[in-house]
Amino acid sequence: MLAKTNDETLRQYKHVDPEFVFFYQRWKEMLDSRTLEMHQYNLLNSCAACAELAEVVDKTMEGLFTTRQNAEDCRNEAMEIVKTDQILERRNRPLRNMLLRVLSGKIDTKQRGETADDKSGAFYISLNRLKYQLKTPVRQLKEEYLSYVIHDLEEGLWAGDKAQVEMSADSLISQCITMGWSAKGLSELSSCLEGKESARTKWNRFVRKITVDWQERFEVYYSVKIETRAGLSADHIRQTILSLGLELKKGEEILAGAAGAKDFCSKIKAETVYIVTSVYVPDCIRCGYPVDETLGLNMDAENKKELVRQLISVFRDPGRYKVLENRCRAHSLLLYRCQELQGLLNDALRIRETFDSYIQKNRWHIQRLYRLRNEITHSAFCEEKSLTIYIEQIYMYLAQLISEVVYYIEHKGVETVEEACAVILENYRTYYDFLKEGKMQLADILPDGIVDMREIAV
Repeated sequence: MLAKTNDETLRQYKHVDPEFVFFYQRWKEMLDSRTLEMHQYNLLNSCAACAELAEVVDKTMEGLFTTRQNAEDCRNEAMEIVKTDQILERRNRPLRNMLLRVLSGKIDTKQRGETADDKSGAFYISLNRLKYQLKTPVRQLKEEYLSYVIHDLEEGLWAGDKAQVEMSADSLISQCITMGWSAKGLSELSSCLEGKESARTKWNRFVRKITVDWQERFEVYYSVKIETRAGLSADHIRQTILSLGLELKKGEEILAGAAGAKDFCSKIKAETVYIVTSVYVPDCIRCGYPVDETLGLNMDAENKKELVRQLISVFRDPGRYKVLENRCRAHSLLLYRCQELQGLLNDALRIRETFDSYIQKNRWHIQRLYRLRNEITHSAFCEEKSLTIYIEQIYMYLAQLISEVVYYIEHKGVETVEEACAVILENYRTYYDFLKEGKMQLADILPDGIVDMREIAV
């Protein structure tokens, strides 16, 4: 979460209404590039996932993709997203049920000797069936899903339902990114919620920016230097360019125009629990809570591993947790994160489900990156959206994996990167098997947030 966003600061200096404080904090956090990936927005919602599946089906039928796995991965991911979409459940249950039925169908495998464009083959037939099954619901999602999300977010704001606000804001960001917004541009929309106008006026301004203003056309000017061969006059060049539908203006003409100068310048890792808990530490510091003598916590302590161990023990002690929770009430998002962590660390099933969720999510995303790579390499594919949105969220995973490999080489006697990766993976798998058996005591499950087979107690 960002510094200088405590509840009182937002209310007193930016005049953010109480209804918007948590939304303002979470919106800024989800869109900040420095935010931990699992606290950022999700790239896909139901609309984007189903539209992506329809696109992959088309490209597979055209021969750009040759394997069944691409479409099958997209289908499974879309199925999981739609299944857990509470917005679609509330706003259009018939459409959700239709999508679940369509997405539950399997894509047939290729038979030996069957090509992707063999229209009589089972593979092509199943793709063709899925293509037309998706057309109507995807069109309906594109036309209506944005309004579903906005209404759901508005309902959550006025009701003070933080979980609904977070879920709807996440889905709204995904929808806007699909529409072409940048994360930075969306982050700036939070300014619509500042000021002394009424809460309703500010909310309407925020919604209008997303639903109306983004469709406005803008003039974009490029500085062009044209060199020609002898014998061609400037007027001839000018007329040639104008015939292409472009408009030429001198710099002074632009600045003196109606717009004027004002407008012109205007491998999921098993350390998930450790990472989430450790990130809570700087969040506390940014919110003005660096030390708690009552709990014996010093957020500035150099030994972060020991600090995380202490924090986890506090979260698992009801009496001490209440003290920590009260300390966090100055910042709505910090309090929400505190309550989330307490729920996670005291539920072995949720810990295992968190592992499962992030493993599968990253597998699907890596497959997506492979598809993008193949499209760029083999067909000079040009993406309408910035490719940055596909890679900016996975930096944390790569950085953590590299740090683990280095640690194993320096401290565990591992000799190669390949050996380190193998040990890390098998370490996690073995620990996960013990966790899945359900025989471990809660206090023995990730006491310091890190999977280490030497410390396992079964």
